[in-house]
Amino acid sequence: MSHQGKNKLLLMTGTTILVVLTLAALVVAAPDARPVLLILAGVIVLTALLGVAVAFIKYKRVEGRVSKLPECFRAAYLGAHELLGTCELSGADRRGILTMILEIFEHAALDDRTVEDVTGGDLAAFVDRFASEAGRAHTLGYRISYASALFIAFLLFLKAYQVLRTGTVSLATLRSETLDAGIIVTYFIISYAFFPWLLSAIRKSAREQWSGARRLKILIPMAIPVGLMAALILIDDPAFRAVADRPIPIFTTLLSVALGVALLVGTILLTGFFRRK
Repeated sequence: MSHQGKNKLLLMTGTTILVVLTLAALVVAAPDARPVLLILAGVIVLTALLGVAVAFIKYKRVEGRVSKLPECFRAAYLGAHELLGTCELSGADRRGILTMILEIFEHAALDDRTVEDVTGGDLAAFVDRFASEAGRAHTLGYRISYASALFIAFLLFLKAYQVLRTGTVSLATLRSETLDAGIIVTYFIISYAFFPWLLSAIRKSAREQWSGARRLKILIPMAIPVGLMAALILIDDPAFRAVADRPIPIFTTLLSVALGVALLVGTILLTGFFRRK
């Protein structure tokens, strides 16, 4: 597997390990931690595990054909795959570009050419020439729509949990079950700061081919969710708790829930639009 693939797997597995260890420490320090915080950690862990699975599946899909390439071209192809993952491209465009790159590498290998001969010594620039015709690096519009979709989805999920845990699904329960201000702010920061920073770290690691101890830098963004969860559980200052535990009435009517779902669908569509634009 290439440096880029290793970086991505390190990020996903490292995320899982850090959250699990942090969660264990917090539960020991604060055994009465609210279930909603455990769910927040669980969502992050499941997301990381899903990312590992997806990365592995994608790798296995092309392993047969790519494995026939010389080692240098194989590493370059996997690097190109990671670089294209940081660009706003549709699935069809990405697959088309990867097919072209694979064919170029196959012919180059048959002609006894080197990776440097084909890429000019700059794999990122080589890939960018293909990507620029169909898409570009993540834009502000893409990042905002992506973060908004995550934020709205989490609020809807958390509201559903709050209602379902009562054992009674009714309009009265919908109105009475609120979300704490601290939880809302926490996931707002995770959505609009943590995930964009994570995307930037993945892109930079792919372009600069981080290796060795340098790969550990892609775990730095994990300080955001870990720190926020720790603050919500461990800080007992009355002034802080008064703000963090303040109930916020959100999605208290069927109309507001419907609007939330509509916003979620809209932000997902916007994300797709900015990918294809």
